[in-house]
Amino acid sequence: MRDVGDRNGQSSQPVTFASPEIKALSRLRSDPRFLQRVRSADVGQAFQLKLASDDDKPQWFPEYEVLRLVEFFSCWVMEWETGMDGLAIQNPEPKDLGDVIPPWDFIWTDNYLCDPSVAPVSQIPAEPKVNGYEITDELCAMAGCDCEDDVCDPRNCACLRRAADCYPYQGGHYQRMFASSDDTKNASDDEDLGAARRDFVYLKDGSIDKNVLLGTPIFECNKSCSCSSSCRNRVVQKGKKARLAFVKTKEKGWGIKALDIIPERTFVGAYGGELLNDTEAERRAGVYDQKLGTTYLQNVDSHIIKVHLTRQIIEKDLAEKGELNDYRGNNANKLKLVDLVTKAADAIEIYEDYWNFLEAGHPVKDNLYDAEVRVRDKLPPGPEDGRIFARAKNDAYQWALDKARRTRKKHSQKNPEVKMDDPYHPDRDFDHPAWIFLKLGTTEQNDLRRMAVERSNMEDERMVTVDSALWGNHTRFFNHSCDPNICHVPVYTDNASLMRPLLAFFTLREIAPGEELCFSYAGDMGSNEVDVAIAASAPQSPAKGRARAKPTMIHPPSTRPGAETEAAITATEADGAAAAINPAKERFLNIKCKCGAANCTGRVF
Repeated sequence: MRDVGDRNGQSSQPVTFASPEIKALSRLRSDPRFLQRVRSADVGQAFQLKLASDDDKPQWFPEYEVLRLVEFFSCWVMEWETGMDGLAIQNPEPKDLGDVIPPWDFIWTDNYLCDPSVAPVSQIPAEPKVNGYEITDELCAMAGCDCEDDVCDPRNCACLRRAADCYPYQGGHYQRMFASSDDTKNASDDEDLGAARRDFVYLKDGSIDKNVLLGTPIFECNKSCSCSSSCRNRVVQKGKKARLAFVKTKEKGWGIKALDIIPERTFVGAYGGELLNDTEAERRAGVYDQKLGTTYLQNVDSHIIKVHLTRQIIEKDLAEKGELNDYRGNNANKLKLVDLVTKAADAIEIYEDYWNFLEAGHPVKDNLYDAEVRVRDKLPPGPEDGRIFARAKNDAYQWALDKARRTRKKHSQKNPEVKMDDPYHPDRDFDHPAWIFLKLGTTEQNDLRRMAVERSNMEDERMVTVDSALWGNHTRFFNHSCDPNICHVPVYTDNASLMRPLLAFFTLREIAPGEELCFSYAGDMGSNEVDVAIAASAPQSPAKGRARAKPTMIHPPSTRPGAETEAAITATEADGAAAAINPAKERFLNIKCKCGAANCTGRVF
């Protein structure tokens, strides 16, 4: 590897993912349990860098060394990938001898590995009792079923009841299964089960049922269940089955493409890596930003986590009143709790949208923002706060009306044959968060502020981030597209915690052979018919989970156009200097998008 001269004329080794100081970020590298994985990756990485370097590449029969590198990498992937199917490699025009394979800058894992900052599931403490009542904790996802056959019957499999109990959200797939207040009736009687038939999310071919909204959390049978590996409710845990390939793209570096037709809603990989707490994630983000200018950090955030934390707030409130048992036991009581949790979760989301609207900045909104902070944080009110909130209610009406007009105009442009000349009605057409929140009574507003602050604190304390920089799999090569063809779905398998769903990628539509697999780094899911249904259900959509305002956004190096192999796994001092000067948020927001989609925004974030 070549030295890069600094500004004083001295030479120094460039910081790379292979540098000891970067590898040292992962304390798992020195864990004896992973010695074999670490050693094989380090040997392969050193071999690739040697072939990529002009100063150290072989002079005689280099094609033999290239073949050795390809075979070594292919065997390594096949050995450690869960499905043991491997991935092909396609790069018809390598830039150097090491560029025949993707950057070997990580150790393979298809699952989550707990950094010491995060306790393993077996060490997560139970929630403390409140007024003598047990509060539902994140370990409720670990139960299994006692089905008698190797393949579970969804009509009586306890894993579906577990899913409904773990995701108490009204209108969701599982709640519609148990919509009847009488949970003792025969599960085969569909008329007693509301709109959804009691069945698994997966079809027999392993794809997600089209009647299930994408983003719905999936609870697979697990090691606590009596069924076998052939059970239809086991997909992600067995690894991908779709034939994929690493491919070197012209504009976006290395990516992943399909080798065959992949049907809609098919599993193509789960985001693996190290689980970090908030403090460790921010520490690593600072190093990655300053030293490398890139990061693979992804918040493990989804709607079910927000619902779970909301449930805990509701249960604690009920426990303090001595009323929690009135919402437990039979199905009718459970449905009452579902109703409370759903309304609270939706209301908190409205408040968060209102808060984000105020943070956007505007002379009128700035005054309202300051007043809202004083009320939310229970600070002494300002002399003008009363007038500010009164004026804000009038302003909110106009904001909501303007938004309704824009929405109707957009709808008319897409559907010119539909005439929409009816007068605007606030109850029907106004969905602006400021209007919805400010029209509430004082007591309702204060209660909502309290729950929103409490849930935000719980998120900061308990939510985790997955780092796929030093440990990961093929999903770390998925590139961004403004018109994505894959999205991730929260899935629970073995060692489950409600706060730690696997981010499992499924196809949004049928994928053609040779098509690259891409998702939206910005979090949206494109514009196909499935997504229209998702958008129409907002804010209730399970797919709507919002990322926290942290500088730990996913930003794979493959977004750097045309990077050669050595550049993709190394960084010059100039890169580090630029990263240190520019704030992380500004850099992320100005990543130029080259996805080529018809609806490309020109920016990744």
